[in-house]
Formats: sequence, structure tokens, C-alpha cells
Amino acid sequence: MAQNMMYTNYKSKVQESDENKVTIVNVQRELTGYYKCEVSADAPLFHTGIKTKLTYVTNEPSFPPTVNANRKKYSSGDLINVTCIAGESYPAVNISWFLNNQTAENMKSVRIQTTFERKVSELVIMRSYLITRASTLLFPTGRIKVICEISQFDLYKKSAFLELVDNAPPKSAQVIAPSLSPHSTGKAPRLQNWTSIMFIMLFIVNTILL
Repeated sequence: MAQNMMYTNYKSKVQESDENKVTIVNVQRELTGYYKCEVSADAPLFHTGIKTKLTYVTNEPSFPPTVNANRKKYSSGDLINVTCIAGESYPAVNISWFLNNQTAENMKSVRIQTTFERKVSELVIMRSYLITRASTLLFPTGRIKVICEISQFDLYKKSAFLELVDNAPPKSAQVIAPSLSPHSTGKAPRLQNWTSIMFIMLFIVNTILL
């Protein structure tokens, strides 16, 4: 390991170590650093190959991500500001945003700002802000699901979400008046009126004759 320190509290696990790997147990964050593997050829060449790799001993976030918005309902043109906070971790986590399962970083109307706070213990608190404006395109179904996902290499991944609602009044359904059949000549109502008149006249004549 490319560090000028000796860690007497850490031991290699012999039963899981061989000429190709070394397993170290009881590791702490101090063992983060560059690890070196050196292979030498036999005489007479004595060629030597060296490979170095940065390896982290991580501290997972102290709590899952939390997501908060300035409010839950928005009208067109309103400013939307959503905050995602990740717990203390080492190293810092990656934060990704999704709107209705689509990557928010690829949306031109969305602005993302990420800040960090480093503690004395070298643990890091990450805060990320998603900023955009409400529009009909942003709320195609009247709601939008905002997801904040945090990850730390392939060791840790968690997410949190909330739903924002379009404050616009629901659209009223269009009422379409009934129309005549395309093949109708419009004479049916007039024929019905003449039939009624003839019936009344026959009734009067019969009454007089009686």
C-alpha cells in the first residue's frame, strides 16, 4: 500500500488470501488509499510489473435521502424548488434526479445545484436542489413524481420521492348537442307536425257528426 503507515489493528484473512488476492478484515476508513500489486520475474531477467489502485473504505450515509418541496400544489409559472439531503457519508454520495422516471439532468427547463458540507471527521453531508417552473408540459397528467436517488459506488443506493400537483382547475367536458343523421333531409319533424294536425282535424269532424 502506498502509505508510510503501519496498521497493527488490521490483519489479513489467511484462509481467503493467496498469490492473487489479499483479504483484510476489521478495516476502518484510515485504510482508504492506493494499493499496489508488484509481480517480479525470475532470474535472469527480473522484470517487474506494478499496478496501483485507489481503494475506498466507505461509511454509508447515516440516514436515507429526504426530499422536501416549498409546497405541493403549483400553478403555471410558479417556481418549483425541491431539496434532497443525504446523510453523513464518506466519500460523498452521488445524487441523481428523476421527473416521472425521466432523468432530470437532461431537461433544459430544469436547473440542479449541489452543495456539500464537510465535517471535522471528514464525513460529508450532500444537499441538492432541483429548480424549475411549473408548466402544462411538466404536468401532463396533473401530477409529477420527483425522485431523488443517492448512490455510493455499487455498495449503496437508496431513493426518496414526492408528488407535486397541478393547481389548475379541472377542464370541463365538452357537451355536444345531438344532430340529425347525415342522411336526414330535415323533413321528419315537419311530417310529425302534419300528422298531429290531421289527427286533431279528424277528431273535430267526428265530434260534429256525432
